Amino acid sequence: MQKPAFPLGEMVSAAWRVFTGHFMLLFFGHLLINLILSSGPGFFIVGPLWYGLCAVALLAVRGLPLKIDDLFSGFRSFLPTLVVGLLMTALILGACLLLAVPTVLATLLAWSTQSVPLTVITLSVGMTLSLVPICVVLFFYAPAFFILFDGETDPLKAMKASRKMVWNNAGQWLGLWAALSLLHVAGLLLCCVGIYVVTPWMVVVLAMAYQREKQAAG
Repeated sequence: MQKPAFPLGEMVSAAWRVFTGHFMLLFFGHLLINLILSSGPGFFIVGPLWYGLCAVALLAVRGLPLKIDDLFSGFRSFLPTLVVGLLMTALILGACLLLAVPTVLATLLAWSTQSVPLTVITLSVGMTLSLVPICVVLFFYAPAFFILFDGETDPLKAMKASRKMVWNNAGQWLGLWAALSLLHVAGLLLCCVGIYVVTPWMVVVLAMAYQREKQAAG
């Protein structure tokens, strides 16, 4: 099977056109999701909520009609989307906790030397490393929501298929995530306000990448 290419400039600009063409639903949908997730109970339904945003993005990429209730379509497939969201969260939290132990120990050791610069550098490196699990989990498993949308009902199979798809075309996906990371940095530099534009735009780019993979698979 031929591996699809991801022409970054073309995809990012095309995704921007799709995003601006469906701005109200994608932007305000993402904003609403963040408001829900910021509440205590909202944390547990991260999977269904992100599935809804992914569904809207994929429908927009495919040029299909969109409705506002598509944002909440994850609740029509509640259990699979819930499990994927919880498993991804558990993987991230588990890996972060494992990294937190050496970070705390190294920081305490640096503090014992009474060197403020060394302590600050050690803590900064440790906190930066804590981002690695988030990046790895999203890298391999973010497309699982698109796979669920296309008919897979088993959350474990969706995650396995997502990991396999990304791994088999790792170079293209890595380049894509590198570009998306730069977009996120730009969003953060805009007093964090830009992140509310970049994130739904990013989901559209991921939907385009998934669509290319699906078309290449026949």
